[in-house]
Amino acid sequence: MAREVGIPYPSVCRIVQTLVDEALIERVPNSKRYRPTAMVRALSSGYQAEDELVSFARAHIVWICDDIVWPVSIAKRVGQWMMLLDSTHHMTSLTFSNYSAGYTLPLTECASGKVYLAYTETEQRK
Repeated sequence: MAREVGIPYPSVCRIVQTLVDEALIERVPNSKRYRPTAMVRALSSGYQAEDELVSFARAHIVWICDDIVWPVSIAKRVGQWMMLLDSTHHMTSLTFSNYSAGYTLPLTECASGKVYLAYTETEQRK
């Protein structure tokens, strides 16, 4: 982050720690990534529906992962990217990475993006 924004590393560390202390961001378990807390997400319009979707689907994707032993994800399109809303990557050894909520992948280079494109109307796909 320090290199991307051109701010000295110690300053970025203090900013991140302040955001954590104020409960605006939280560290993603088993990762070096951070994500907005529920308090921040509640301020974002439309996020509540995603929370409901993830809450409803969580038990189902866990059951599917247990059954097929392959990671299952819930994702949405954001521009030319697919953003993970939830994932079972941490529940299986059949993956090299533990992707978590908020992770983005190029639309045409990930399975969820290809599924999205397969079920999108022709005009929108173009």
